[in-house]
Amino acid sequence: MSHPRPLLVSMTHLAMLILFGSFASAAPAAAAPPAANVPEALQPYAAVGSSLAASSRLGEVGWNDEQIEAFLAGVRAGIRGPGYPLDDRAKALFASMSQRLKAIDAERRAKEFAQPGRVEAFMKEACTKFRLQRTDSGLGYGIMEGGAGIRPSPEDTVVFSMSATAEDTETEIPVLTREKMRARVGDLMPGLAEGLQMMTLGSKAMLVLPPALSFGEGSWPEGTVRGTPIFVIVGLHEIISPPVDP
Repeated sequence: MSHPRPLLVSMTHLAMLILFGSFASAAPAAAAPPAANVPEALQPYAAVGSSLAASSRLGEVGWNDEQIEAFLAGVRAGIRGPGYPLDDRAKALFASMSQRLKAIDAERRAKEFAQPGRVEAFMKEACTKFRLQRTDSGLGYGIMEGGAGIRPSPEDTVVFSMSATAEDTETEIPVLTREKMRARVGDLMPGLAEGLQMMTLGSKAMLVLPPALSFGEGSWPEGTVRGTPIFVIVGLHEIISPPVDP
């Protein structure tokens, strides 16, 4: 889901932003009988309005009748003239709508992956699609480049870079994106630690972490959805072994 784009002052522009997906990609509208108070000749116009509301998911943000009527008044004003100015309060409304839809999506995805067998089915599909292998623990992995050399152990400290996305491979997870991070391998997420131990210096890998190998039953950080797989691209820059006791 994208955040609202830079906003212009016309309510016509507001309607167009909604129509072209400022808040979310288009969702199919449920079939419904035509409104009784719309003449048959004007029903195509009503259908356009219904399509706009469905594609922007306005029905999910919880507006009451008074708020809906205010929105429609703004659309009319934007069509016939300059419309209402998009002030800070309106921008705040955009932001709150976006957050509401994000929360709805997160809840839906969490419920979907909580279904028995859903995570395993996803992992099989992802590994087939991206031509990845799987370890006995369930980690999906593919070493993309790199040569022979030593591999880190759980006690080693490594310097690595990583970027992460949600299971759609498009939604970035900023909290899991790092450049040249330094950490002890054994202190990392189980799936990331396992993947790094299969890598050599200079190598890169794609990892697909099932929930049990990322945050499991613990606290999931902001920007992640509990119980969903995570895609990680990781590059290994340095391996620092602990000092050997004399």
